[in-house]
This record gives sequence, C-alpha cells and structure tokens, in this order.
Amino acid sequence: MATSVDLYYETVWKSKCSSNEKSVLASWQGLSLFSHSMLVVFLPFYAFTKYCILKKTPRTMDSVKFVLLNAHCW
Repeated sequence: MATSVDLYYETVWKSKCSSNEKSVLASWQGLSLFSHSMLVVFLPFYAFTKYCILKKTPRTMDSVKFVLLNAHCW
C-alpha cells in the first residue's frame, strides 16, 4: 500500500525536481569537500583559541576555564 509520500514522490516530485547529478554541490561529495576545506581553513583559529583558553586566561578565571573550553569544543 502506497503512502501519500510515495504517491507524491512518484507523481509530482519526479516531474518538477530534476536530478542534477552534474552539480558538485548537489551531491554528498560536494558537501564533504566544502566541509573539509572549511576545516583546513579554520583549524588554526580553533587551535589558537584553545591555547588562549588553556594558557592565557588569568588566574581569576580558573573557575570558568573548563566551561569556556567546553563551550568552545561544542
């Protein structure tokens, strides 16, 4: 028994939404490439921020250092 979603996919979606396999951005490989390139660009900034939180925060902020580091990692 076909559901309404299956019926919609077979009738409306296939006729209106073409599968553009030629586009890199329309595939999971394009998303992966973009994500990994952004990681390479921003990883030094993340590492520097982690260094600043761990080594350069003043002693008066020792009670919130873990909270800052946890928020930064998430």
